Amino acid sequence: ICREMGFSVVGASWNSGSEWDIQDNYNIGLDDVSCSSTYWSSCTYITSHDCSHSDDIFLTCGQPVSVFRLVDSGGATITQGGVNSGLLLADGNTVCDDSFSDNAAAAICRQMGFSLVGVSWTSGSKWGIQDNYNIGLDNVDCSSTYWSSCTYSTSHNCAHSEDIFLACKIIGNNINSQSQY
Repeated sequence: ICREMGFSVVGASWNSGSEWDIQDNYNIGLDDVSCSSTYWSSCTYITSHDCSHSDDIFLTCGQPVSVFRLVDSGGATITQGGVNSGLLLADGNTVCDDSFSDNAAAAICRQMGFSLVGVSWTSGSKWGIQDNYNIGLDNVDCSSTYWSSCTYSTSHNCAHSEDIFLACKIIGNNINSQSQY
């Protein structure tokens, strides 16, 4: 579950119990969760339950993980502001617009811990710094707004005129929910 939410599984741990007064404000949604690996796709569960809130799970996860970042026209990582907008990098390389869609933009914003509200993207050769990077991802094709639904290629047939510029919006603090790389 930590990986699914975009956090490292290094140092992940859990405990159960009635620790907070607010637990009774929520319904119990999952029971009998069983995973064969650290990937959510390997897990089975049921949505009916025979639990009480004393069985609620409390997770401790590692640091947020994202291979994606946005940089400004000088190449500095963008970390502040209501809308973070810039050149999209994946593992320090640009992302090509072939097959890129609104789903891909939303999946990557979600993966970086941003809201899905106000996501937008364009492509083009806009900044001189683009030539300083290799093109790292091509044919990013996502069937939903979750990175786990995406396929991509690390080889490309692109030019920097096809680089992605992405805008992700912060609502309050960054959210790191429902993501997987």
